[in-house]
Formats: sequence, structure tokens, C-alpha cells
Amino acid sequence: MVAELLAILAALFFGLNLATSRRGLLHAYAYTGVFLSLVIGCPMYLLTSLLVGEFKDFTFDVYGLIAVSLAGLLHFSLGRYLLYRSVQLVGANVSGTITASSALYSTILGVLLLKEELSALAAVGVSLIIVGVTMVSLRGLSAFKSLKGVSYALLTSVIFSVTAHLNRALIY
Repeated sequence: MVAELLAILAALFFGLNLATSRRGLLHAYAYTGVFLSLVIGCPMYLLTSLLVGEFKDFTFDVYGLIAVSLAGLLHFSLGRYLLYRSVQLVGANVSGTITASSALYSTILGVLLLKEELSALAAVGVSLIIVGVTMVSLRGLSAFKSLKGVSYALLTSVIFSVTAHLNRALIY
């Protein structure tokens, strides 16, 4: 039950992040959003990790450090930049919905590369993601302010799913 509650809270805060970012991006550059999210996010992550005991069983592994660093650079620099540019160009609703398709790519990568099993519940979830992204896309490209913004959102979702699997495949 705790995991489900945390997942719902994470979704709420990710949505809040996109909505508030959209307001800031009306008058600022995407680079500013990336910079501020890193400057604020890194200390917050460190504090949270310390509070929940994340470093209790810490062991240093050069190979793992390289893998996590590579994934972090891709995810937090390129992925965030593309996300903020997408929000700036097409808005938080469209960008957030398309970026949420990263769960679809993560599922596909997990099954194909990591030999994970696809449960019936996960298959239903993936199907609902496809339906949601399709419904947003059916509005027609004329409803989108920018095809580039939609492309950025799709690329963001791929980067987010690839970096998650990069961590898992290289560390474990």
C-alpha cells in the first residue's frame, strides 16, 4: 500500500512540475529550467536519500559509477532539456501525456533486452498508455503549436526509458 501511495504522489508531483514549469517557460529559456532543476534537485535527492537510508549499504564500484553517471547525464541534461523545450512549445498537457509513454518503451525494452515477463496487468497498462497517447494525437497536428515540440516529447520519453534500463542492465 505504501508503494502505491508513493507512486500516486510521484505522479502528482511530476504533473505539478510540468504545470509550474510551463508558467516559467513562458518567459525563460529551457536551459534555465534544466539548471534550476539540477541545482535544487541534487541537494533534495541527497537529503531524501540520507533520510530514507539509501546509503546504508553503499559500496563503491567504478563500473556502476560510470553507468549511473552516463544515465544521469543523458536523463538529467538532454532528457530534461528536451522535456522543458517540449513543454515550452506544446504545453504541459500534451507534453506530459506524450512523455508518459516512456512506460511503454520501458516495458518493451524490459521484455526484449532484460527478459522480463509481461504480466496481464502490465499489458493492460501499456494498452491504456497507447490509447491515451493516441487520443492526444488525434487532435491533429493543427492543434499542436509545434511538431518539433511533439518530437521533443517523444524523444524525451525514449531517453527516460532507456536511461532507466541502462542503470538496471549495467549495475545488476
